[in-house]
Amino acid sequence: MPKPFVRYKAYISDLEREGKTLPSNQYGDLNLTQIAFECNMRRQWFSENSGKVFEDGGKTLKQIIADDVAALGTAEVKPKDTSEALTKQSELKSKEANQLRKMLNIKLNEIEALRKENEGLKAENILLRAKKGEQEERDHMLRDSGRSFNWKG
Repeated sequence: MPKPFVRYKAYISDLEREGKTLPSNQYGDLNLTQIAFECNMRRQWFSENSGKVFEDGGKTLKQIIADDVAALGTAEVKPKDTSEALTKQSELKSKEANQLRKMLNIKLNEIEALRKENEGLKAENILLRAKKGEQEERDHMLRDSGRSFNWKG
């Protein structure tokens, strides 16, 4: 298999012959990952050898790539239509917000029902404590006097 630089130059020659441009990423920058894939080499080769001088007139790899970009150009990346994506995202968030509002209303109703139940249980607890106090008082009188006092109230 030829060396990476030879494969890179063959790739550039193929692009020139076919009238194609160098690939670019979503930001419009040169896509070295795609070039490395097309040349069957590691992407890191470009950064590892950027300062290395190759046969092309004593230029570094960085200069050679810059010349190739100037000669061939890069593929134009059209930005995606963000309005459609934002509309979909907005609809999803709106649905999610509606679901959360429904859940909130359900939980608030449950809380209100529990508060009412709690008030009723507190009142019942007060009544039972009062009855218990009366019963303890009767039991105490029964022990002291031997007589039973059954109040009906």
